[in-house]
Amino acid sequence: MRLSIEHLKTGWLHPSRVVRNTVAAHFTDTFTADPDVTAHAIQAVQAFGWEQFLTWGYKFSQLPLANDAALEWVCGEVERTDAAAPSDKLKRHLTTMLARAKIALLERHRERLLAAPAFGPRERQAITTRLELADCSATDAWQRLEDHCRRATAGETFADARIPEAELLLEPLERAGNEIADRMLEVLRNPPPNSGGDDPAEWLTGLMITLAGRLRHEEAAAAIWDLMTIDWDWYEDEGLKALKRIGTPAVVQLARESYQTAPWETRLHAASLFTVIHCEESAAAIAEAIRDELEDDLRAGLGLAAASHLDDRLVPLARMVFEEDPEDPERADIREPLVAFSYLSGQDLPERDDWERAIDEIDDQVRQMGDPATSPLAEALFRQFDGEDDGEDDEYEDLGLQDLIDETAGRIERGAVIGRNARCPCGSGKKYKQCCLRNTGG
Repeated sequence: MRLSIEHLKTGWLHPSRVVRNTVAAHFTDTFTADPDVTAHAIQAVQAFGWEQFLTWGYKFSQLPLANDAALEWVCGEVERTDAAAPSDKLKRHLTTMLARAKIALLERHRERLLAAPAFGPRERQAITTRLELADCSATDAWQRLEDHCRRATAGETFADARIPEAELLLEPLERAGNEIADRMLEVLRNPPPNSGGDDPAEWLTGLMITLAGRLRHEEAAAAIWDLMTIDWDWYEDEGLKALKRIGTPAVVQLARESYQTAPWETRLHAASLFTVIHCEESAAAIAEAIRDELEDDLRAGLGLAAASHLDDRLVPLARMVFEEDPEDPERADIREPLVAFSYLSGQDLPERDDWERAIDEIDDQVRQMGDPATSPLAEALFRQFDGEDDGEDDEYEDLGLQDLIDETAGRIERGAVIGRNARCPCGSGKKYKQCCLRNTGG
């Protein structure tokens, strides 16, 4: 039995924060467009307060904002100044959520939103630009997008390409839908040679990956999967998000067919898709991959995929992977969806209470790191899980959750051993476990 979407919606109001975290992860990782999910999440905030609602409250801001009632409520939370108001950091996420609201809502609430003191220049500009583009034709938007891509090649850094501004031009194309689908597919299926961003067509290709995801265009999935093999993190990141948005059995089949012979990074992406796309094909792919996978960290990811399906048929697989090495920090995440499944399904899990206490203890340790505004380590951790990136190097930015906690407790001796999640010393920019660790037998 796999828990239904309607059953998961009830989990927003469950007294266990572990359950609420799992429900939030499910709906945000699958890029839900269901406004009813947001309504349930609002009820949960009202019931538990921002402080106890979720471990990472920013996930609320990733939910869809598609009706007046929800927008009014979020505006009210941004304007709150009492002790129970969301933190300043969370308010910034909520203003971003408002700026991403349906265009019809922005038009109706333009004056209130643009006058709100909490809105920064970026959010105001996004709202203004989106409203200006409301009547932009697909032909004009495509031309402006190509012009932007030509300018992007002159930049010295990725930030210089101003991709968030370019993405605003995707909205008129998204509204056009089938009108531009063939043109989008033509770009995706005929990528230029990799030149590190020196060709405008490379930037256009990346933006078409994003557009295909927004359109949930299944026909683009195969081309996106192929593009993810190109050595550019942007293609990989946007490709993975796009495939998750498309989220059909056909996407799973692409990953499943290549899994056994694929390199490590591709198998990692496949496991991520198996985790998020809940269907019979994923369940079969997970069982098949766990049977043959020898890489320890990939087995941990597949165990998490099995647990995240919230399906009693996959629970034994998830438990098997966890029990292979219960002390492995990478397997620790398997416990959370299993605890949630036990609560929501009513099925017995002997370790549930012990596991829940252990998960809550880690949450408490994170909270004890201090205010991100005054603690560099807490700020680094918040950015890593908050989805923020200021583009600056940080000595903590590549550490995992348990490594960060260990760092706080003073248990890591820098320079003595290279952490699996630390930046690889070879200079590739990848994590050590994703790079030279595989060549050391570690």
